[in-house]
Amino acid sequence: MRILFAENHEVFAKTVSALFLRDHHVVISPSLASVTKTIANERFDAALIDYDLDDCKGDEVVRLLRDSGFCGAILAVSSHDSGNAKLIASGADASCPKLAFGRIAAILDSAVQARSRVQPMHVAIDQFRALHAEVDWPFFDRDYGLSPELRAEIRPLTSSAAVELWQREVSSEPVQRHVMRLPGDHWVNPKQPGPNWQAEWERAEGTAVCTFLQAHFNVPPHAPVFFMLMREHAYQAPIELLATHWRAFLALDDEGPLVLHRASGRYALFGPNGYLCADCRQPRNPPPP
Repeated sequence: MRILFAENHEVFAKTVSALFLRDHHVVISPSLASVTKTIANERFDAALIDYDLDDCKGDEVVRLLRDSGFCGAILAVSSHDSGNAKLIASGADASCPKLAFGRIAAILDSAVQARSRVQPMHVAIDQFRALHAEVDWPFFDRDYGLSPELRAEIRPLTSSAAVELWQREVSSEPVQRHVMRLPGDHWVNPKQPGPNWQAEWERAEGTAVCTFLQAHFNVPPHAPVFFMLMREHAYQAPIELLATHWRAFLALDDEGPLVLHRASGRYALFGPNGYLCADCRQPRNPPPP
């Protein structure tokens, strides 16, 4: 198995990996920032998460994994029962305290088998298609300045995955397939006004929209957000990329695209005539398996 090990004591992580997980490929990440970068480029079958990390608590990592579509087994591996309890409450499957690492292989195998017997509700959100030069044209247009390396970080959801995301996060009502068809009492009703994006569009030095988005979402640069144009059409991209290259995303459609960071509940809504507002819905627990 390929295992992600979120642990900031490198010597300990390497030692226990060599002793108890030598039949597996283990990648060690000491922080939320490094985990975010790692999962953007690699796929894992399971994850081990400590509670105390360099830049956050481990429950943030668990939520990041689940909200980015990770459906593998997650073990809480804090040395403290309270830390493991918080990790499990955030979406981990089981715990293996550090003093019990002699049994970690067996506990991990059990968690992986349990996961394999259950079809996760969020599995479809891990389904992506390749970028297409015609369908996703702004990302290939020289005017928007996205290099091949940046394009590789933009992940369009398949239509079925986009539908599941919309139904779970926005609305399951068939008629409400676009933000403009949502009722007035829906949670997508932001109150914090942002800069007029239309006024910023032609300003080569204009950074107001980028600054507003980065300040509002306030998450690590590589944290994934969803850019949802409508029920059947959505993208996942790092917040820093989306904030910097917002023009390319809006070129797809500026009539109500919704930007959502699922773990925090923070979102932003673009609209015609330069409309940009943001807010935060009530954060929710990760979906049950």
